[in-house]
Amino acid sequence: MNPRALLDHLEAGVAAIGPDWTIVEWSAAAARMTGLAADRVLGQTFWTAFPLAQTTQIGKNTDGNFAKVFAELQAWKLEAEKLRAENQALRETHATLKETIAPLLTPPVIVTQAPPAISAPGGRRADDNAEKKGP
Repeated sequence: MNPRALLDHLEAGVAAIGPDWTIVEWSAAAARMTGLAADRVLGQTFWTAFPLAQTTQIGKNTDGNFAKVFAELQAWKLEAEKLRAENQALRETHATLKETIAPLLTPPVIVTQAPPAISAPGGRRADDNAEKKGP
């Protein structure tokens, strides 16, 4: 299957934008989703094809500077990778601590029944002697 046919068979809209913000690819799904035919947007800059985009946060913050947007996206990606690595390290530390501490946190055994009385010489229980002694 050729690349154009592949793009046009995707349900997701695909647009490729060059470093100078020129739209270089526009799939059939992108046309359906936006209502803009490929021949209307191809070769146009993103800002010409979508003038309202200049009022969005990305339009205001980039001044149309693609390199600035790319650099910000790379910085976000690196930060996300760093956070994922830190999260994984924390999970591993948690698992190690859990294995190490779990035996220490086992509740003590509580005896709920009194032990049997100790037998005195002659087969009598020690507390039997106490009962027979008296005034």
